[in-house]
Amino acid sequence: GGERTDDDTHGEWTDDNHGGGGGGGGGSNPCCSCLLGLLMFPAMLYVLGWNENNYVCENKRILYAEANAKSVGCEANGVSGFSWFGCAVDPSSFTRFSVMDLNQGVLTDNVSIPISFMGAEASQYLQMYQCIETQTTTEEKKDGKSRSVTRYSYRMGWSSSLESLTPEKVPYAKTICTDLVLAGQNPPFPVNVAPGTSSTSAASFQAGTHGNSYTIPSSIFSGSLGTTPVSLAPFSASFVGAPVESEFKTVAALASVSQPLATVTIAPPGAPPPLAYVAPTLPPYGAPTLPPPYVAPTLPLYVAPVTPAPYVAPVVPAPVTPAPVAPPPASVRLLAATPTSALATASVAQLFPPWTAAQFAPTTVNTRNLKVAAGGNQLETCSSRMPRLGCVALSYKVSAPAMVSVIAEITAGQLAPKETPSSWGCSGSEFSEFTEGNISKDKMLAKMTSANSMMTWILRFVGILGAWMAVYCILSPITYMADKIGDVVDYIPCVGDFLESFIEGVVGAVVCFISCSCSCSCSLTVMALVWVFMRPLYGAVFLLIALCCCGAAGFAAMQAKGVGETKREFKMGNGGDSSSPDYE
Repeated sequence: GGERTDDDTHGEWTDDNHGGGGGGGGGSNPCCSCLLGLLMFPAMLYVLGWNENNYVCENKRILYAEANAKSVGCEANGVSGFSWFGCAVDPSSFTRFSVMDLNQGVLTDNVSIPISFMGAEASQYLQMYQCIETQTTTEEKKDGKSRSVTRYSYRMGWSSSLESLTPEKVPYAKTICTDLVLAGQNPPFPVNVAPGTSSTSAASFQAGTHGNSYTIPSSIFSGSLGTTPVSLAPFSASFVGAPVESEFKTVAALASVSQPLATVTIAPPGAPPPLAYVAPTLPPYGAPTLPPPYVAPTLPLYVAPVTPAPYVAPVVPAPVTPAPVAPPPASVRLLAATPTSALATASVAQLFPPWTAAQFAPTTVNTRNLKVAAGGNQLETCSSRMPRLGCVALSYKVSAPAMVSVIAEITAGQLAPKETPSSWGCSGSEFSEFTEGNISKDKMLAKMTSANSMMTWILRFVGILGAWMAVYCILSPITYMADKIGDVVDYIPCVGDFLESFIEGVVGAVVCFISCSCSCSCSLTVMALVWVFMRPLYGAVFLLIALCCCGAAGFAAMQAKGVGETKREFKMGNGGDSSSPDYE
């Protein structure tokens, strides 16, 4: 394929895969859709049943903690059992993390990136400036036939994983991602740091009175702490890379000059060396032209002459020598004089030198090619204000809470999850709750109850919607046949398009209604059965509502069937005469 569209200037191209794929929801392979629905439907019903059971069991665990967890102080001596406390954290108990801790098996020393900080948890985020390809596939119709159209669009952006480009589309990508002209493909990530997000955690830290505190292990706090960016300003002297920032300042200074300057251009690869700096040429100095000398008029003898005012010679200004202009950086050259606006509006590609892997896509990152960004929270191989293909940005976050509140089992100052007893429909499980700040036990448990209820409703919605989609997929062969009939009807002159849309629309609406009715009825029935098992009183009411829905659907089906049988009996009573009118 490879049909270009009107959006080529925005980086979008299309591939057309012609075929007899169906529309109207049937898809090009209704058998696969039907099989997917048959597998998806019971899975969604299982999720709904598990969700209801988990909701009841989690509420039981919260009620157990509310009744049995006692409040204790911040001194660990003599404290034991299932308890709650809210205390300040001892900062000296935090672990010191280095960059090597976040790049295990990749970075082999702490000299390449000499950064360290203290906390309970640490994370590293590495991203690279790349050409990003986006594919969008849609089903379209042309000349009465369905076709699959894949659109390719390209843009430059930051990504935490290596973006792959479709090989045959790279020539198109080069028109948007200009650095690909020399790079060919997106360059790989540096080999001495892990791409994306890398995290690590301390084994434990302490909270409470110094010297008599509680030890909180990672099994209690892991994943429950907030993060803050690590300030890298104290380490800026160790990093000397990313020299492009100085060129930005030079270009900005040149653009601010008021008199006309020369255009900044970049020589293409293989071009001759840049021309020497040519100072602006001023017109030669010319003295002003003086008026002719004064000539006294000839007057008659009997008239006294009028004496004019004395002549004053004009003041000629002294010649002005233009101030010398400093030559531009080595990466640019000056040509014929042009207005300042041409320099001020120059594009990124004009202001930067040609792309090279050594300069913009290093194989390793270290103190020689990294520099602390202006904000102080990021390391970069080139300025993020005007990045180039392959530029790398590193940032770090740390979790270092000042106060914590915990509900857990305490034994000799050591915290561990509490084993809750089993109950009807619920097995025994471990319970612990951790949050930052000094939060009371009642507020912590109320927050847990609210979160449990919210997650239950989210899973209910997802489960019912998934069951609806599954039943629709099971019935996809029907919509596929409607689409094929519509393709045939489309050949009827004048009304073909209308009839095709009408048939496909009606069949799609009927299938959608049937799938919605079946999926909702089955979902409510499964949820009700779980509640009958867990809480019989609530479950009985829930089951009654579900059965009423099923009965209403069955009654509607029986009524429709009865109307059809009555119609056939009436026709048979009239001798099967098709010309006889039908009375309903």
